[in-house]
Amino acid sequence: MLQAADPYAHIWARIATDNPAWTLLGIRLKELRPGEATLVLPFRPEILNPWGSVHGGIVTGLADAAGGCALYTRTTPQQRVSSIELKVNFLKPLTGDARAEARVLHHGTRTGVSFVEVHGPSGLAAVALLTFALVG
Repeated sequence: MLQAADPYAHIWARIATDNPAWTLLGIRLKELRPGEATLVLPFRPEILNPWGSVHGGIVTGLADAAGGCALYTRTTPQQRVSSIELKVNFLKPLTGDARAEARVLHHGTRTGVSFVEVHGPSGLAAVALLTFALVG
């Protein structure tokens, strides 16, 4: 959670607590480290597909959010990151609470790339590779 001298206070304040999409989906920012982020998503009926697992679009949204947060730890508070491209491999159904662990693979002057693993109760459920534009 946010500490008094947290170098990522702008991320906690602007992205994690004032984000209508995250509120709708139930995504919560758990931890930030340099070039890394961990987000969680509670399992609940509103985000499931007809077969009882988390809908792929929701898993994709979680991965996108985690990859962006990891990249935000490498930017200035004035910069934004905007998704350009993402690829998700779904490895198994996600049938419980999810944890997305993201790390920055590349941080350039105009783009950044993050890799995300999404874990559930039965292990690794999805992996994602995301490219972002750096704006500002």
